[in-house]
Amino acid sequence: MTPRRALRDPRLATGGAILLLLAVAALAAPWLAPQNPLAQHDILRTRFLDPLTRGPDGAMRWLGTDQLGRDLLSRLLFGARISLSVGVMAALLAAALGVLVGGAAALVRGRTERVLMTLTDAALALPRLVLLLALVALTVVV
Repeated sequence: MTPRRALRDPRLATGGAILLLLAVAALAAPWLAPQNPLAQHDILRTRFLDPLTRGPDGAMRWLGTDQLGRDLLSRLLFGARISLSVGVMAALLAAALGVLVGGAAALVRGRTERVLMTLTDAALALPRLVLLLALVALTVVV
């Protein structure tokens, strides 16, 4: 599929629109959230409320409440902000590191280029699950 044809793919447009909508909702969380995401009201009366029900205070709980009576929609919107910022920061860090290593390999050439590219290929060949399991095992030991 050519890049021009891929841009006209309705699945790409739909996915991009959903991603943009989620990003805008996450950024506008302070104005969109119906409740304070950390507020715990009367736990016995507000915990585990079903979606689309009104709480004792008369406010609509669009997604219901958790075991502590906190509004799930508010928590979802504010949690999306954290997830979005972590994803953006990881992408920026990966891009910066890739440009740095690639630029160093392009400038130096020779043996250094081969070593840098071999290390990069080895890192890309290592399955992420194995790397994560090793990191978890390392943190448990330490």
